[in-house]
Amino acid sequence: MTWSQPLLANRRPTPAWLLLAAVAAGGCFPLPQTAEVEPGFHVDGGLVVLADQRRNDREQGTDMIPWVAPTYGFGDGLEIGLPIGAYFEEGLDSRTGVGSRIEPLIGLSVKGRVFESGRHRLFFAGQTALVLPASAGLIYGYELDRWLPHVAVKRVFSWGPAGDDPLVTRYQEDGQSLWVFAAGGRVLEDPNLAFEVGVLRNAYDEGAVYGDFGQPTTRRTLYDLFVATRVRF
Repeated sequence: MTWSQPLLANRRPTPAWLLLAAVAAGGCFPLPQTAEVEPGFHVDGGLVVLADQRRNDREQGTDMIPWVAPTYGFGDGLEIGLPIGAYFEEGLDSRTGVGSRIEPLIGLSVKGRVFESGRHRLFFAGQTALVLPASAGLIYGYELDRWLPHVAVKRVFSWGPAGDDPLVTRYQEDGQSLWVFAAGGRVLEDPNLAFEVGVLRNAYDEGAVYGDFGQPTTRRTLYDLFVATRVRF
């Protein structure tokens, strides 16, 4: 995208940290979490595959997020992680697809116990894109003999209209509301595997993504499927 001279003249300088945070926002989809905290240091790794639908008269590809996260559990009630990875907009076609990008995923994750009684567990989970909030939600789990199933609901924070330089436009629409509804679980015996499946509910005003030039908008609601895996070492 080439900026026009008048547009450049009207732009205000943006702090470097905010520009870096905007780039890191490419990975604002919440990574999989389980309904537990394990004490001590661990290294997690995994992959998220997120389907997409036609938006703004343009075919969308499947997004992929490979990631790794050093994590530390403070007892069995609080866990903090440092997820690092990449957001492949339109998957493996990101390097050649028109308008596609590969964005870094850098931030913090936090998970804390809200309630636990018997086999019932409720945890809060949050994630940032660098220093800015990216998602927050609740995870409910019920411990069985050999695995820990869970359901989760998370609010994903929109970055507003993309303007002329969209990063990951799935999260940069006007009038946007983003929610993730998921179910998954973790194997309680080695190997330490976890998974999640669910939908991203994406409601927004189609037609307003490129700025407000008086064009009409249409309210759209899309449900994008996703699958996510995690291995803990």
